[in-house]
Amino acid sequence: LAEVKLHLRVYHTYEDSLITTILNGSIDLFEKHTRRILSVQTLTHKLDNLPKQIILPCGPVTGVTSVTVRTTTSTETISSANYLTFFGQSETKPQVYFKDNVTLPDPDGYPYSVTVTYTAATTTIPASINQAILLMCAHWYENRAQVGPTGGGEVPFAFEAIANKYIWGAYS
Repeated sequence: LAEVKLHLRVYHTYEDSLITTILNGSIDLFEKHTRRILSVQTLTHKLDNLPKQIILPCGPVTGVTSVTVRTTTSTETISSANYLTFFGQSETKPQVYFKDNVTLPDPDGYPYSVTVTYTAATTTIPASINQAILLMCAHWYENRAQVGPTGGGEVPFAFEAIANKYIWGAYS
């Protein structure tokens, strides 16, 4: 909050609640735009079936908590001894890979019958990410009304230029 207020040149406290809301929204926008998680979060990835390899959509992944499968009779948790995980702070494809010769439960055939629960966080946040968030905060602070043809514009190009460098999961 102090860093955002300094950037906005706000020296009073009566807008702290508004500025905190803008900051949280800016962080949320950055995370949604880039699929890069900045603070420690527990996420779920749901699938309709159980492939041999599951690529997790957000990162950097710091751990896999569980893999569960809803079957026709119950919900089964797959033992972590039956799969390998590959993840890290680099642009490593975060994935769960099931070991060969392991019998896996059969999903019930309905949508979202497989759930991977995992944690993600960026351990070191580059200064340019902070700058993108500050730019978005300033934009929303100065343009509190609806944006459109009379002013405000779209999401500032500077935010997108920075954020696009950090999109997670742009694997070839």
